[in-house]
Amino acid sequence: MHGSAPGRVERMVHVINLISTIGAVLPQSPSTTQSASHPSASLLRRTRRLRRQLPRLRRGRQVLLLQDPYPNHGPASTRRPRPPTRRPLEPSPAAAPPRIQPQRTPTPGTLPPVSFIVGADAYDRFMGRYSMHLAPQLADLAGVDAGQEALDVGCGPGALTGELVGRLGPSAVAAVDPSESFVAAAHERYPEVDVRRAAAEELPFADQTFDATLAQLVVHFMTDPVRGLGEMGRVTRKDGVVAACVWDHAGGQGPLKVFWDAARSLDPDVDDESWRAGTREGHLAQLFQEAGLRQVEQSVLEVGVEHSSFEEWWEPFTLGVGPAGAYTAGLEPRRASELRERALEMLPTAPFTVTARAWAARGVVQPVS
Repeated sequence: MHGSAPGRVERMVHVINLISTIGAVLPQSPSTTQSASHPSASLLRRTRRLRRQLPRLRRGRQVLLLQDPYPNHGPASTRRPRPPTRRPLEPSPAAAPPRIQPQRTPTPGTLPPVSFIVGADAYDRFMGRYSMHLAPQLADLAGVDAGQEALDVGCGPGALTGELVGRLGPSAVAAVDPSESFVAAAHERYPEVDVRRAAAEELPFADQTFDATLAQLVVHFMTDPVRGLGEMGRVTRKDGVVAACVWDHAGGQGPLKVFWDAARSLDPDVDDESWRAGTREGHLAQLFQEAGLRQVEQSVLEVGVEHSSFEEWWEPFTLGVGPAGAYTAGLEPRRASELRERALEMLPTAPFTVTARAWAARGVVQPVS
């Protein structure tokens, strides 16, 4: 091909290259490429058809066939798109075990929001069974006591809200959550609490309104964790406390460990939440410092929940709650069955206890003069 006019075979290779290049700039989501009428699917079919014809056209000449540019986007493909690569975090003194995916730093303001469009009962059965045991520990860490006013950021159906109400009374508690169904549930459970629909990054309260502002299992779902924590500091009075906790997903000590281990054994590229903000040792405290909070302290919260049967443990994963529920719901029945069986193999015989660890941090609000 060097220095001579291209022959028939060379022209064919050129066409394949051109089609592959055009295909590369077209949308490649599974929902579109699996459509027989989509232009990208048509290009891919044409590329593969031309490749099949090349051997007959070689006429004794060696031709380097191209690899399929989109091997996972055929009509029968069911592979989920790989999560975007992010800049690695700084090394931690206690590095995550090798089996955990490499850490990826969330870029502030660019993470897609995680929406919980599920009922309160589904959330309670999935995560509430663990978070209810975290609530009193987080309130203790924040030093919540009678006579104070407190805000629950990302309240969900109200696990932490209920703990705050028990300590302060409903009139001294406010709560926010971006999920409409969770706001309705929290308001129904605690009608005297000021419950509003809002994201952590845009809290609908004036400066220095509360003595303590808390976020339980929320920071790793914020689109901009530093901004969200900064907002929590803004609405907290001088010398007040901001506190938060996040499951130790990066260290493999969260309550979903067995589920994600099973999923990863079937799909190594699964987004297992281990890259999310605050899920590795020291990162939550780092975010607190970046948000301008002072006297930042890190601690560990631990819970243990007994499960009477495997089905009692597994069934909530099928309710579509959070990333784990969304992953399960997106699987074909056969793959979901494989995931279930793999988890069953990994768990001990029921009854069994799931122990989990959460990273926690607290900081003091001291406005810069």
